[in-house]
Amino acid sequence: MKKRIFLLSGIFLLTACTGEEVKPPTNELEKEVENEYIEDTENGLVLEEPPAFRISVNDRGYAPSLDNYCWEPEVQPCDLESSDPRELTEGYQTPIVNAGQRIQHIITPNVDDFDTFDEAAPKPSSIVLTRYRLGDKQEEFAIEDSPTFEAPEEPGVHHYIAYLTWDNQYYGEATYAFRISVRE
Repeated sequence: MKKRIFLLSGIFLLTACTGEEVKPPTNELEKEVENEYIEDTENGLVLEEPPAFRISVNDRGYAPSLDNYCWEPEVQPCDLESSDPRELTEGYQTPIVNAGQRIQHIITPNVDDFDTFDEAAPKPSSIVLTRYRLGDKQEEFAIEDSPTFEAPEEPGVHHYIAYLTWDNQYYGEATYAFRISVRE
């Protein structure tokens, strides 16, 4: 017991003699980091990559895989080609939906602690979905004016490529892949 007290006293003395002032815990660090972030982003939120495209089915969120993107192009415009959606969604969690069910899409920023800021993710100027069934292109449609789109009537697995374009506050393009399974 005496050895422990002696050891603890020695550690206390060593840490007390470092010459550094010990301050009580405060939120100063958080305020400092937040202020730095805000100073760096006086003109708004600075994103180094496109916001994330998410879908929601029955109040459960799914994160499509980001296939390709070109963000803030400076020299030449983007020219993205998407990959095979079947390969991109391999291992992807597949939501099961009813025929004609509404599926919600959400755009969220890829920024840590974004909830502490009041800015919204930059809205894309266009969102175009291309649906594939058994590897064949079935249809292409725009969904930028609606927060939802409708699941197809045909049962089975349907693959999608979402092509998003920004040309307002930010400039760039991104393609995301996901799939849904329509119940019989």
